[in-house]
Amino acid sequence: MMFKRDYLQPDEMNDFLILATIWGLLEKIIDLWDKRQMISKEEKKNLKLAKTYIGKFYGMKVNELSRKTAKKVAEYLQKNEVVIIQTEDKEKMREETQKFIEIEREDFYNWCEQIIDINCKNCRKNHQECKLYDLLDKYEVPDSSFEKRNCRYAYDEINIERDEKKIKEYKEFKKRRKGT
Repeated sequence: MMFKRDYLQPDEMNDFLILATIWGLLEKIIDLWDKRQMISKEEKKNLKLAKTYIGKFYGMKVNELSRKTAKKVAEYLQKNEVVIIQTEDKEKMREETQKFIEIEREDFYNWCEQIIDINCKNCRKNHQECKLYDLLDKYEVPDSSFEKRNCRYAYDEINIERDEKKIKEYKEFKKRRKGT
């Protein structure tokens, strides 16, 4: 007995989607073209034959999958569809999706915390000279609460063992940053 595949690569998953789509579209094409008298009997027979063979091939390939993987393929087919997009529209869509990334707010603030730690700790630069300030301000990242005159994100590194007041301020700063 042949080994049942337990995993499919993303492109293989797409191949199943394309085959299922073609199989489904062939019947519609046959009916539509027949109504419009755009297809001969022989062409109709050949398309039906092609549909039959695609269906058989598809069924054989699904039988080579484990139940779990076959179920994933079925779910994938339900959630996705093949869409034909003109090249010009595709390029516009690509440009638009390249402009933005999606990130969860908590991940964004964790990233900001790391950047602030590297760039803003003990910083004496004026905020007007800082590109990072503009970016943090644009996305409303909470300030450090150290109330430094040069920049609201600047803060001084503290000696945790000596300065209880600054520890409290630092904890409030961290809490505010994570809470927003």
